[in-house]
Amino acid sequence: MFGEGDHICSVRVVFDEGSLHPTNGTVHLADYKEYAVTKVGTVTLEMHDETHCILTGVRYIPSLKKNLIYVRSLEHQGWLIASRWSYASYLQRASNYEKYQD
Repeated sequence: MFGEGDHICSVRVVFDEGSLHPTNGTVHLADYKEYAVTKVGTVTLEMHDETHCILTGVRYIPSLKKNLIYVRSLEHQGWLIASRWSYASYLQRASNYEKYQD
């Protein structure tokens, strides 16, 4: 799957049950800091239209304060991300886009 491992999550309970596996590694982020990656797993996001977006290879970094989703990898998987004022208002499969246009 394209973009596997590009996503980062700091909240352990959002990972799919049984999906977390130990790993070693570090990530350098835009704040010029290095963060330890302790586990890797899968996160399933439920969308407003009850479809599911499955993120695989999500890095678990408990020391972060935010979760990071690499939007470009989702677009390559066929998801459409719409945003207004720098806030993502919805995430859906591109094939369903016409139903939600204003």
